[in-house]
Amino acid sequence: MNPTKVVFHDGAELSAAQEAELAHVSLPMLYNPHVNGLEDNPELPISVGVVIAQRYRVVAIIGKGSFSRVVQCLDLYDKRMVSVKLLKNDKDCLDQGLGEVRELARVSKLVARER
Repeated sequence: MNPTKVVFHDGAELSAAQEAELAHVSLPMLYNPHVNGLEDNPELPISVGVVIAQRYRVVAIIGKGSFSRVVQCLDLYDKRMVSVKLLKNDKDCLDQGLGEVRELARVSKLVARER
């Protein structure tokens, strides 16, 4: 599956040089076609042993914040431990999460430049 490029900007036309300075982030979209996203519970029910996206087996629940929860998982493809952040199903939480992705992409780009 080829990831779709997501470009964060305000919609104004950009030159190629300006666009190259933006964060390009691949975000897979996973959804259940049997629900509409407006359920009463904004949190995904999760417990140890559950497999997320047919790839990440939850081994521990690490923490919980205002916008999300973090779980420790075994990546079933790469056989390594990873942390997965689960956002609440809420517009404010999604906006906060996208802001975090944007900042992580900027940090990653700065680290790559320094190498």
